[in-house]
Amino acid sequence: MKSSNLLVLLLLFFFGGTLHAQTVDEQKKQIASVKKSNLYIYGEATAETEQDARDLAEEILNYEINKWAASQKKLKGTANFVLNNRQELYTTMSLPRGNMFRSFMYVKKSDIQKGDNATIISKEVNAPVADVNTPVAATSQVEEISTVQTTFPAVAVELAALTQYTDVAAKIMDYKKSGKIKTYDYYAKLDNPALYYLAMYNKDGVVEAILSPGKPRKNVKTGQEDTTNNYPGCGAIGFIINE
Repeated sequence: MKSSNLLVLLLLFFFGGTLHAQTVDEQKKQIASVKKSNLYIYGEATAETEQDARDLAEEILNYEINKWAASQKKLKGTANFVLNNRQELYTTMSLPRGNMFRSFMYVKKSDIQKGDNATIISKEVNAPVADVNTPVAATSQVEEISTVQTTFPAVAVELAALTQYTDVAAKIMDYKKSGKIKTYDYYAKLDNPALYYLAMYNKDGVVEAILSPGKPRKNVKTGQEDTTNNYPGCGAIGFIINE
């Protein structure tokens, strides 16, 4: 290979790598800026493939949108939302994280409005709810809540009486502030789902059930044994009650 051609290849490799590094650095700066701003809602995830990272980031973003909407007076009690500027709906950035992929997705809060008679965009939530029969490491806590339970805490009963996602999410946040709920989070972020009550909600923002912790789970409203398998396509919020 001629020395001139080799020099061209080396220059292309060097500047190509430099441009890539600059792009990643710019993305990181933009991500940091979005996180610091109060104007946006974002979802972030890391996975083995770029597509998995994007899918999970979008699910988390949808969850965060619904959680934020539950705290907004003008959106409270609304099952459906529509977002303006659909072309710029979800701004997505993908970048490497070691040997994995990181995806960051965000949207402006000002673009979220009621969408009773509009195309629904933000309610397509399908949280990765695990099969309830998946083996869970035995702990004293799990054994304790696995016993037959005929009554449930007032907090669980009150939540089971609500039907809209926004109402349940708002109530959970209120209970967290008052100390009645110890912690809550999106299902994918739960360290040990067996310890959590689960609020199962569908893509239309309707809460279909509140399931108790432990194995087997029970439906708080009916008192009968129930499983996440009975709610395909549903998302879930997990929460622990201070009893």
